[in-house]
Amino acid sequence: MLSQIIKKYGLLCGALLLLHPACDNNKRAKGLLPAKATVKFNAVDTASESFNVFFNRFSTDSAFQISRIEFPLKLTIIGGEGESDTSKFLQKKDWSFAHAQPEKKIITKPAQTGKGMANIHFFIEDTGVSVYYQFVSRRGKWWMTSIRDESD
Repeated sequence: MLSQIIKKYGLLCGALLLLHPACDNNKRAKGLLPAKATVKFNAVDTASESFNVFFNRFSTDSAFQISRIEFPLKLTIIGGEGESDTSKFLQKKDWSFAHAQPEKKIITKPAQTGKGMANIHFFIEDTGVSVYYQFVSRRGKWWMTSIRDESD
């Protein structure tokens, strides 16, 4: 059961990470979003590390990625109608850097951002997949702190 959850989120994270250009300030993701789509990322950047620079490296460097995840990583799965939410904690040994093939229907966009916090919303149109990745800046460095799955 846990291995299935880890595999699912590894693939989702891999797909998210391949689509990281969508998070650049006011730039279009080349070939990933419709030509008219723009994505703005207005997370408050720290003096020592901007979120965009961090996320680019986090998306492409597996060693850096695992070094910037706070373990145990909280994974919250939002229950459907009549179901309760569940939380699990992923350990460092359970995490794997996944590479997924980009599909045209996969979309990433910044969600609520605030001082020292950034959320990336990852979803696949017409599938019910909807996952939020939360990042927090602490002492000048960005860290992934939790995953929230709101998928159907």
